[in-house]
Amino acid sequence: EQRLVATVDREHCVLVYPLGDWPKLQDHLMTLPNLNSEARWLQRLMVGYATDLDIDGHGRVLIPGELREFTGLQRDAMLFGQGNHLELWDETAWKQASLAAMAPALRSSAPATGLDEVKLSAQLPGASPEHK
Repeated sequence: EQRLVATVDREHCVLVYPLGDWPKLQDHLMTLPNLNSEARWLQRLMVGYATDLDIDGHGRVLIPGELREFTGLQRDAMLFGQGNHLELWDETAWKQASLAAMAPALRSSAPATGLDEVKLSAQLPGASPEHK
């Protein structure tokens, strides 16, 4: 695909999706209960700021001014692959957010819903099951 969709996140980064993946996410966002203020705010942000992007002949995209302004995106940026999308952060904002997220006071001793099932290690070929 030569087109993408960019939008903003409540954590003040730009989210970039392949054009083909965006309609499913947009449909899911719009099924959230709009009487819930948090869901309504998420709909306003993500659907309201959604912008189609063209990839130029050199593989570049131009992030619209509205998205750069909302996210504080300046000259230096950090780009992270997140499975089906990319996150584009202002470098200073990324450093501040990542340091804050690692602060002991913000970490919970109990895993978030679903995280207790995540396995971060893989079994090595030929290893017995107890040596995962």
